[in-house]
Amino acid sequence: MHFTAKVLLEIVAALGTLSSLAFYAISGCGIVSFLNARHKKSAQPPSHLPAVSILKPLKGIDPEMWDSFCSHCEQDYPEYELIFGVSDPADPAISLVRRLQQEYPQRDIQLVISDRTLGTNTKVSTLAQMVPAARHGVLLVNDSDIRVAGDYLRRVITPLTDASVGLVTCLYRGVATGTLGSRLEALGISTDFVPAY
Repeated sequence: MHFTAKVLLEIVAALGTLSSLAFYAISGCGIVSFLNARHKKSAQPPSHLPAVSILKPLKGIDPEMWDSFCSHCEQDYPEYELIFGVSDPADPAISLVRRLQQEYPQRDIQLVISDRTLGTNTKVSTLAQMVPAARHGVLLVNDSDIRVAGDYLRRVITPLTDASVGLVTCLYRGVATGTLGSRLEALGISTDFVPAY
């Protein structure tokens, strides 16, 4: 009886391992297919890119937040605005937004201080109060710790020029700092988050 239970347990473990490997193999095929399709589409740049409102809800100061903000101000894109939002009028991130407005006077940069609490999720409440400030019909939402390349907006918004596309999402990767926790989080993003999408 003991031998049968051991064999059954080994079979279940083997099946679990094989199904996990199959999941990662299918995820890998999906990534390759996605990248090939994206490469074919990117060969034909659109003639018109829509104006974009970038919504960035903030709470406190993140590491390298200033560099992340600056990367959004240095986009190779015809027309866009940045809308930052906070729920606390004493939030320390406000000083960085004010500094950004001074450093990039050519950019349309707004700060919305949300004076109401709508529901239990503070971030969603802040976003809901930022939307009325947006001047453009295309909304892009990303967090304060996201740093982007100069062609980010072109790459993200270009699929929306296809009438059959109504929503675009982006994968991101974690960049580890010197701590073990940071390294584990970056590893988790690379191995679990990306294949899950």
